Amino acid sequence: MLKNLRNSITTFFDKPRLRLGTVPVLIVGIAFLALGLLTLNLGFFQDDWPHVYYFSRASFDGLRQFLLNDSRPLAFVVYDTLFALLGVKPLAWHLAIFVFRTLTVLAFWGVLNVIWDGFKKENAIAALLFLLYPVYLLQPLSVAYSLHWSMFLVYMLSVLFMLLSVRKPRYFLLFTILSIVLQVFQLLMIEYYFGLELLRGLLLWLVLRDEPIRLRLKRTLLHWLPYLFFDLLYVFYRASYSQLYGYERFGTMTFFTLIGQPLAFLSFYLRAAFQDLTEILFSSWYDTFNPSLFDFSTRSGIFIWISVLLAIFGLWAYLRLLRGEEHTADGESRWARQMVQLGLAAILLGVLPGWVVGNTVFGSNPLWNDRFALASMFGAAMVWTGVIYLLVPNSRHRYLLLSILISLAVGINLRTQINYKRSWEKQLNFYWQLAWRAPSIQPHTLLTSDSEFLFFMGATPTVFAVNTLYPQSIPFPQLTYWVASGTDRMPSPEEFRAGVPLQLSARASNYEGVSTDSITINYQPEEGQCLWVLSPQYGNYPFLSPGTLETLPVSSVNRISSVAQGGWIPSPEIFGREPKRSWCFYFEKADLAAQYANWEQVLSLWKEAQEKGLRPGHGVELFPFVRAYAMQNQWSDAVQLTITSSKVSSRMNGAICNLWSAMKADSTGSASRQDALQTINDRFQCGL
Repeated sequence: MLKNLRNSITTFFDKPRLRLGTVPVLIVGIAFLALGLLTLNLGFFQDDWPHVYYFSRASFDGLRQFLLNDSRPLAFVVYDTLFALLGVKPLAWHLAIFVFRTLTVLAFWGVLNVIWDGFKKENAIAALLFLLYPVYLLQPLSVAYSLHWSMFLVYMLSVLFMLLSVRKPRYFLLFTILSIVLQVFQLLMIEYYFGLELLRGLLLWLVLRDEPIRLRLKRTLLHWLPYLFFDLLYVFYRASYSQLYGYERFGTMTFFTLIGQPLAFLSFYLRAAFQDLTEILFSSWYDTFNPSLFDFSTRSGIFIWISVLLAIFGLWAYLRLLRGEEHTADGESRWARQMVQLGLAAILLGVLPGWVVGNTVFGSNPLWNDRFALASMFGAAMVWTGVIYLLVPNSRHRYLLLSILISLAVGINLRTQINYKRSWEKQLNFYWQLAWRAPSIQPHTLLTSDSEFLFFMGATPTVFAVNTLYPQSIPFPQLTYWVASGTDRMPSPEEFRAGVPLQLSARASNYEGVSTDSITINYQPEEGQCLWVLSPQYGNYPFLSPGTLETLPVSSVNRISSVAQGGWIPSPEIFGREPKRSWCFYFEKADLAAQYANWEQVLSLWKEAQEKGLRPGHGVELFPFVRAYAMQNQWSDAVQLTITSSKVSSRMNGAICNLWSAMKADSTGSASRQDALQTINDRFQCGL
């Protein structure tokens, strides 16, 4: 019986039933699984925030000023259009970049099919691998990379029309004009695909492979010439930025610095080539099967591995059932070798623009180096597809290996999306807790933290996010607020506490303030804590980091107003609706009310939180309520809540003694107060 079942399955798979027309459906489906499934839960990250800030602050003029500073002065054509259509809604941007990426892959499949018309099935595999190749994992940065993916699509369409102009001579002029217009457009928008422009000659050479060698060479050069002409014009244009626009983001480019030093030039580019080839072809796969990822203790981990396993089986079955053309062994081997050769060229040419300005994939910050490999993704996919076809002769084994690679890429992309989802949740909690605790902050205020507290962000993007959160009251392009994460760009602790002028810049904006006009914050939700806006009285708290304690003595919470300007609330489009009132809402509002000695409001908030069964994540978060009880002469309640706080968290004695010392100084004597002080002394050894 088992033998008959096995024979039936073998017979079923040996008869391909699926048409090539199903490939686009598969590409969209796999893209949705890996890249689109979690878009509802994603927001803005890192370089998204400057775009959002400048548009929110000064509309299209703000965008143009920012893009000029970013050395993409004409990219406003794309961003103006996208912001006009999408506004500042995160979901709209994530859907847009998803569409751009998927269409780019479909256009790439079209390019391969023009070059190798008899290998559409095999080309589809390379396209699927390109779709999710794990060297690029910055898809959640939807605003920042919408330009990159939209222009990647334009580049692919330009190449497609160029090849069609050769294949279909009847439409040569029309397709050539379309191709050149698209070429010029994408070059003017972004520099990322300039290296791939040099790939056009190889593509034309492959398309003209049926011609005699001399005629093939002649026709290749003739077809390539108009594209080379515009590439040359672009080089002169790009090298003249400082003269044309008065600004060059990259300063003196590495290429022009080294061109007069042959040995240094050769050393840099050979090292860059070997390192980046290794990074793109091999190292990028490590995180797809890192042993630490085999964690089944979380629902997300189980979901990811179930998705990977289902994708492996589904893709393997699909590839076996997908119809393809029969090929001779020599024909298939020739196709595979050409795929590898063209892929290697595409990898090296794809990273060339980064090398020109001294940036390599291997040598850049691992969090953000993906962008330098973006243009090389399809080349890497071609290399691996060709290599597997050359090394694995059995089609079933070949399909299985390719399915495993694509499915592992599904897994790492899903994992990345989930990590960014958590980052966005952490961001939203921070923004809303800050808005609750500080409805209004005086201009020129510096927020300080001992380190970066929002992952997948960075200090400067957080500056733009906070300035987007609050209404701005000083002239554009100045920044009303600054966020200092750690000591970067800050004076020494002694100078900071003495009060020194600060002049800081970010993108096309600047910030001016004084170090003592600062507010120290502590945000560790991973520890179950809310956002803490700290005043100098927290100086003896042992659970605060040394970096926090350095700025704490000059933390000026009096720069916070209890009333928002003009009824302001955070933009619902950007920050969503106000979250459900958790414990942190009541803590932040109580801490704000305590700052202004509104003790009745503090106790009202405590009563409401108690009715909802809400509890703090750290004992310190009970202190505003302890103070309220004490200031309302309800000393026994203050004592009981203090004891509760010591049970919520460890190492609370110093903080409790500090709190009660301050309350003793701020209150008048009474028998109940004396009894309370005695109880606290006996329990916590405060010496009050």
